[in-house]
Amino acid sequence: MKKFIYHIGLFVVILFIVNLLLFNLGNDLYYKNYDKYALNFNSYLFSDSHGTPLGKHTQDYDVYNFSVGADSYSDIKRKINFLIESTAIDTIYLSADEHMLSPYREQYNNYDKSSYYTTINDFSSQFEYFKSEASQKIIYFQPKMGAVLRTYFVSTLEGPKEVEEVNKLKIDLNWNEVPIEIKDARIKKRIGTQYNYQEKSLELEKTLLEIINICDTNNIVIIGVKFPLTKEYYKVTKDKFFGVEAIFKDNNLKVLNYQSTYIDNDNLFQNEDHLTTNGGKMFADILFKESRTIKND
Repeated sequence: MKKFIYHIGLFVVILFIVNLLLFNLGNDLYYKNYDKYALNFNSYLFSDSHGTPLGKHTQDYDVYNFSVGADSYSDIKRKINFLIESTAIDTIYLSADEHMLSPYREQYNNYDKSSYYTTINDFSSQFEYFKSEASQKIIYFQPKMGAVLRTYFVSTLEGPKEVEEVNKLKIDLNWNEVPIEIKDARIKKRIGTQYNYQEKSLELEKTLLEIINICDTNNIVIIGVKFPLTKEYYKVTKDKFFGVEAIFKDNNLKVLNYQSTYIDNDNLFQNEDHLTTNGGKMFADILFKESRTIKND
């Protein structure tokens, strides 16, 4: 019996060590910089990948850029709750782009990653909170992290693959350099991905309303932001609505609409709806100079 218990104990210890090693590696590969934040700001920008080109230029205006590709309102709500418990916030700049209420964003988000920012207030009970915290540390319960680890090990064993010169060229092109047929194909694909739905996401709508309520309770000003689009993409999306802007307006929240700001400046876009780094810097200047005027009214 003692021998059996010894082997069970040894197995558990080995399992624990293997999980710890894999978790640390997976954490670096999967989360990357998702767990990076700053608490020495009073204003924060929240968005998905549309906000990332602004980079650290937001800090020139004392605003921390908390935008991450694929972030949904659910991920943003967790970050806001985390900040409220950790520091003093007075203003948030929140994406008011219509696709933020698309069922697409409900399906493809960072809900597993944003669990890093969960607090006990995000759960119905202490038990649920601690259960979530424990499951985050066990690779078996983190399938996406496991997939990243498998890809890493396979690529390590196979060695680096050569990148075709054609694909490299496409990656490096700004929107003004992309052939018209490729532009049309990209826009068609993006529309089909994000707007090919009859109804909005009720779950994300509920979460957006919760964000508004949380900010109202904590005296945090919300300023909605619609990010710049290329002329081609603006034309086909300007009449597509999931009700984001309507919710902002129904709650007497200001929405700054910059969708058409750079429609004649394709060189400022890396694709149909994302600015280049230079475009992001220019947009940060416009956005925060105008918003200062609003805050002072």
